[in-house]
Amino acid sequence: MNDNPVRRAAPTPADSIAVAASIDAHRAHPEVDLRRHARNRQIELAKSLQGRRAIYLDLKFWIGLRDAEATSGHTPHPYSDLLAALRRTVTEHRAFCPISDSCFLEVFKQSDSATRRKTAALIDELSLGVTIIPFELRVGNEIAHLLHAARTPEQVFPLDQLVWTKLSYALDYFSPPVGMFDKHTARAIEKAFFDHMWTIPLVEIEQHIGDAMSTKDPVHHERLAHTLNQDVAQHAPEIKSF
Repeated sequence: MNDNPVRRAAPTPADSIAVAASIDAHRAHPEVDLRRHARNRQIELAKSLQGRRAIYLDLKFWIGLRDAEATSGHTPHPYSDLLAALRRTVTEHRAFCPISDSCFLEVFKQSDSATRRKTAALIDELSLGVTIIPFELRVGNEIAHLLHAARTPEQVFPLDQLVWTKLSYALDYFSPPVGMFDKHTARAIEKAFFDHMWTIPLVEIEQHIGDAMSTKDPVHHERLAHTLNQDVAQHAPEIKSF
């Protein structure tokens, strides 16, 4: 876990009281470290999603759904029926629409803050605040699961319980520097911070880092996309599967 958290606004008194209470609660369980605590929250999340089908949407669909919501009650939009169907299945506990680390980054490439915020709000609603863990963690989890399951299958969690996390951790897990505290206090602060970040919606993340991320070298992104498209076309005959 790195120490570069999403920058937040100054905490409200209610935030401070909640975090203080969380620290006190975690001090009662110093035997649980941050990694184990994060894994426990991840498994709780996976169990809460049982019975729901994961429906993945790329940014094109999220933008179409956002535009359909903006025209609701006016001119019919091609995505209006899809938006209504997705909302119905999410409300009925039959599905959710998680995003990924790549989709997270794509959302923040939108330069218009108003439409970017509406996209984020729709993702909060339909994803239930859920994202698949970053690519590197998925690879590491699958390798570790393969090795440990071969030796001690009774001691590993089902792999499908290890793939989900919350939107504030779409890119990686992180924790604040706590080296100035004693071991038990530092551990409690790390876990309380994790719980606090766990609840942050994408809309709030967008409010604090949206403009900064959207202005990062758009020319570079366009050049990279052009290069990738050229390479795909050049090597298309060699591609045997997606």
